[in-house]
Amino acid sequence: PDWIAVIVPDNVVQKEGVFLFFDEKKETDSKSEKSKWSIHLDLEKQSNNTFLVRLKDGFAVNENNQKADILQKFLESETLYCMIFYDNGQHKIIAVPLKFFKKQYQELN
Repeated sequence: PDWIAVIVPDNVVQKEGVFLFFDEKKETDSKSEKSKWSIHLDLEKQSNNTFLVRLKDGFAVNENNQKADILQKFLESETLYCMIFYDNGQHKIIAVPLKFFKKQYQELN
């Protein structure tokens, strides 16, 4: 894709950004195990009621200034979790199953 967008409502704390967590299933010799991978992304104002994270070509830059392939994480993971923060100190985690994304992505190729 040209870009991947994450859109959140504007009642979150912009300076906190958004954390993306991916729940990855790893196949081992005798069993499967899950590991988590995460990245913190800055939010930019999109409109009067939304913030946006735009990932050019499906990539993001992590805290170590390394390019992270977010599209590949979408394809390898079972679930995407987005953590957002509110002014009152609370946070929410939104779980997005990636099963249907992977199916639609396969159909494009």
